Amino acid sequence: VSPNRYLFFGIQQTSISTTTIMNTYPAKYGFIDETCPSTFCKMMDIIPSTELTNIGLSYSRMLFYKDTGEVSEEVYDVILYQILSDKNKQQKNEFYNACVNGDAATKAAYHQQYMGETMSKLKKHVDGFLKDLDELAAKAATKDLAEHPRLPLIVAHNDNARQTFLRVKEQIDPVVAQATSNAMY
Repeated sequence: VSPNRYLFFGIQQTSISTTTIMNTYPAKYGFIDETCPSTFCKMMDIIPSTELTNIGLSYSRMLFYKDTGEVSEEVYDVILYQILSDKNKQQKNEFYNACVNGDAATKAAYHQQYMGETMSKLKKHVDGFLKDLDELAAKAATKDLAEHPRLPLIVAHNDNARQTFLRVKEQIDPVVAQATSNAMY
């Protein structure tokens, strides 16, 4: 796990990071607000741009919903914009314009066309994040609580994130399986 990942999982040399507290899952001032309905999707490898910000790249808009596993529209928009950025500049620009101008029909058509790729990229992120959480849990289990008294809070934060990501995984895995099955025929 890279050092940057520690910040965003809530662990920085086994202590809570104030950066994490301000912007991600609701671990604040020694407690976790388990009533919070959503969490930031944890896509930290995206290089911000004005365009991405305009279509939803934001800690407060790129969300996974805790109880349902739903994914905010902005997550899908940002992923698709990245896909189109690598494939076709004209389509990237058309999709961007549809997003910022509220052209729901054009936006939906692009999402439908690239659903398999978008969902595969989202699945890769979710699966990778869950793997990282497992590695962090294993590492936390080796630590002395007397030496790291805030570790239970960090572990609880990561467990809440894990539960949210597992619900998202329950939603996206069947879609990816169906898209893969359709692509074979």
